[in-house]
Amino acid sequence: MDSLRRVINEALEAECEMEELDDPKEREALALVEIQLIATKRLVGMGVPASDYLMQIIQEYYSARPLKMPTTVEHALFFLMAEVGELADAFVEEKDQWNRNNVRDRKMDTEIADVLMMLQVTAKLAGIDPVTSLLKKMKEKGFDYLASSGSSGS
Repeated sequence: MDSLRRVINEALEAECEMEELDDPKEREALALVEIQLIATKRLVGMGVPASDYLMQIIQEYYSARPLKMPTTVEHALFFLMAEVGELADAFVEEKDQWNRNNVRDRKMDTEIADVLMMLQVTAKLAGIDPVTSLLKKMKEKGFDYLASSGSSGS
């Protein structure tokens, strides 16, 4: 865990090359993406699966809040399906042409984060590494990311 935190901190401190953007929110968003890419590349270089890195963050999130993490695949899958429903609801809310009877303050970005979190928890409880599964699926369909130039990084 200490090595994960160290790599993340190093990535946060690294100077990221950014395009010139006028909007501070766009600059911040781009910086966060670059930090994530740097941290992920370093972790993968250390042999740490990206899903373990994500799971560490999720576990710390649950520990920091009075939340109980699901302990079974079934429980996690139910939470995942609820989050997918909330994501769909957020999408509908953003469409001006659709009227909602029960308006909630849901945003697609935060609902996508919830879906990702619960998908990772479900996968972990099922003993599945989603990143490995994704790469395997892509390879079965004729695209080998690890053999492509995309894995070399910069």
